[in-house]
Amino acid sequence: MVLILMREVFILSSFFLSAFYGGFLFYDAYAIIFEHFHRRVYLFSFCLLFQSSILAFAFNGGYSPGYEPFPKAMKVKMIPGQKEDIQRSNSTVWKLPFPKNRFAKMTLSSGEEAILFFEYPTESQTFSLVNVQPFFNECWVTELNGDGKPDFVLVFTGTGCGLASEYTDVIFALSKKDGYVLRGLKSMGFGSEDIVDINCDGKPEIIHSELIYGGPGKDGKFHNYWVYTFFNIHETEFEKAKTFSQEWIQFKFRKNHIPTNQLTSQQKARFWNEQHEEFFFNIPIRK
Repeated sequence: MVLILMREVFILSSFFLSAFYGGFLFYDAYAIIFEHFHRRVYLFSFCLLFQSSILAFAFNGGYSPGYEPFPKAMKVKMIPGQKEDIQRSNSTVWKLPFPKNRFAKMTLSSGEEAILFFEYPTESQTFSLVNVQPFFNECWVTELNGDGKPDFVLVFTGTGCGLASEYTDVIFALSKKDGYVLRGLKSMGFGSEDIVDINCDGKPEIIHSELIYGGPGKDGKFHNYWVYTFFNIHETEFEKAKTFSQEWIQFKFRKNHIPTNQLTSQQKARFWNEQHEEFFFNIPIRK
C-alpha cells in the first residue's frame, strides 16, 4: 500500500515538475516504469536521479547551441570583459576594452534598487534596472550598429532549476553620437552564439530564443519547440530581420537544427499568440 502511494505521489509530482521545466517530458515514461516495477523501491531513487540529471543537462546549455537553426553562421567578433574582484558583496564589476587602449566599466550595485553604472572614457551614465534578473554573469564588447564605435552586451541570469534557469535578460548598450542608449531583450540561454552574421552582409543578426509548448503535431503527439526570432540593429533600435522568418525547432534529447514540419502555420500562430510575452523591456536613466 505504501509503495502504491509512493508511486502515485511520484508520478503526480513528475507531471507538475515536467510541466514547469520542459513540458511534460517525463510523465508518461515514469508512469510506464512504475506500472511494471512498482514493487522495486530502489527505482524511485533511480528515476529521481535520472530526472535531476536531465534537468541539469538543460541547465548547463544542453540545448544551446544544439538547436539553433544556423549552426554554421559566421560568428561576430565578441571580446569578453574581465570580471573584477571587489570587496563589496553587493556589487559586480566588469572591465571592458575601449579604443585607444582605454577601458569601460559596467558596475551592478544591488540593494533596495538595482543600479547599473556605465563608465567610459568620455562620460558616465547611471541606469535603474527594474525587474531584471539578479546575476550579472557575462559581458562583451562588439560592434553591432555599424558606426565604428564599441557596443556592449550584458547578460543577466536568475535562479531556478532545469529550463527555468535559462531565462535571461540581455542589455545592449548601443552607441550613438553623444553617448549610449540601453535596450533590454528577454530571451532564453542567451550567449555569444546568438550574435551572428547569417548571410555575411556585415550586419549582425541577434537571435531571440523562446520555448513554446505545442499541441498535437502531424504524428498526433505533443511536442515542445524552440522558437527563434531574428533581429538586426539600426542605429539604436531593434528591427525584425527581413531576410529571415521565424524558425520552429522541435525540442529533443539530442542536437537538432532542422525546422519542424509537425505544425501548420495556423498552429504556430495560435501557440505563439497564446504564450509569447514581450521581446523588450525598458531601462530608464536614473536621474
